[in-house]
Amino acid sequence: MKNESIFSESFKAGKRTYFFDIKETSANKRYLSITESKKVDDTYERYKMLIFEEDIELFAKHFNSSLLKFFKQEESLEKLSHKDRLKTKFENAYEPWSKQDDTELEMLYCQGKTNQDLSDRFKRNLGGIKSRIEKLELPDKYPDIR
Repeated sequence: MKNESIFSESFKAGKRTYFFDIKETSANKRYLSITESKKVDDTYERYKMLIFEEDIELFAKHFNSSLLKFFKQEESLEKLSHKDRLKTKFENAYEPWSKQDDTELEMLYCQGKTNQDLSDRFKRNLGGIKSRIEKLELPDKYPDIR
């Protein structure tokens, strides 16, 4: 690689400096070099990653997707109500129970399924499962089950 720099940009973030360099190999293949530099005692630690031109679109797509999935999701979750936060984890939280759901819940309860199993099956939080079991009076109807 001839490492000829075509473009360069850097920025500081606390004790670290990041460098973005577009370079070219001796075979005229372009690549992005991302370098992190951090001063430790009297020396610098450097970590480098190279992304070649043929992979740059895929890299950018997944990089952006990862950032949006994690950081935007975390940010937006903070703004959601308790009910809406639960619905992100438990699809059926706060949804009405159907007669078919009640029948299936009773059958699975009688089979000795755990509340966690029921939570996974009905996509509802544990509190919702316990509440429905009580409402249907399953412990009274089947005292020997649990």
